[in-house]
Amino acid sequence: MQIQDKEKLQERIRQCDEHIIKALIQRMKLTRELAELDQKYHLPLLTRDSAQGGGRGGDHDGSREDNPSEGLHGYLDTMLRDCPDETMIREIYQTVMESSKKVRAQSLFSCNILLVGFMGTGKSTVSSYLVKALGVEEVDTDRLIEQREGRSIAGIFETDGEAYFRRCETQLLAELQKRKNLIISCGGGMVLQEENVRLMKENGKIVLLTASPETIYGRVKDSRERPLLNNNMNVEFIAGLLEKRRPKYLKAADIIIDTDGRDVADICEELIEKVAGSAE
Repeated sequence: MQIQDKEKLQERIRQCDEHIIKALIQRMKLTRELAELDQKYHLPLLTRDSAQGGGRGGDHDGSREDNPSEGLHGYLDTMLRDCPDETMIREIYQTVMESSKKVRAQSLFSCNILLVGFMGTGKSTVSSYLVKALGVEEVDTDRLIEQREGRSIAGIFETDGEAYFRRCETQLLAELQKRKNLIISCGGGMVLQEENVRLMKENGKIVLLTASPETIYGRVKDSRERPLLNNNMNVEFIAGLLEKRRPKYLKAADIIIDTDGRDVADICEELIEKVAGSAE
């Protein structure tokens, strides 16, 4: 009798597993269809709530107004009330939501998105927002080089010079060629070398973020991690250096986004719309 009871339980578990697999396949399929529909009819491609942390129980994979999971938070709370496995079930649900965001991102673009521009144009801010909204991985080239070198960028410049740092950038770009669906926040001088631009375009879209010298100064004036601005932290110097780099920025860019006086959510919505549109 005990063996029969065990076999019955195992069969019920197997049936549950089948339902879970079928439901996940259907959910991911519908997620792709929703992304395609939003793109076709120029509906919002990103969700502010998911990029800003969302509510309890998980993030979203469509615009808030049309998100079918939006009303499930209360349902989830009700279903899990007094459930001994509440924490684990919430973790599983969160994983499904995050995976759905990745599926949506893959539906919108299959390349890497490389954010370039002068220091202080918002690359790190935009990158962080996109990562949360899309559930994809972020690579900050400056931070990664600092981790590998065990010292700050300012320290690298001081000890080994700018040329050495630029070689580190090129090497890192070459390594990233095997990966896709990354949000890559690039150092301000990344596109100054043609070899870097070639590597970036092989597997990605270069998005140039722009801002006025006044806006840039306001964002970086208190930073001590800008070696090129050491002893030159003023609008005039920034304007001159920005103008010097502008031709190479414009030549490298596939997409240009102005960040002056704009909300990060609006910037990112325009960015993803243009990246997705360029892939059609």
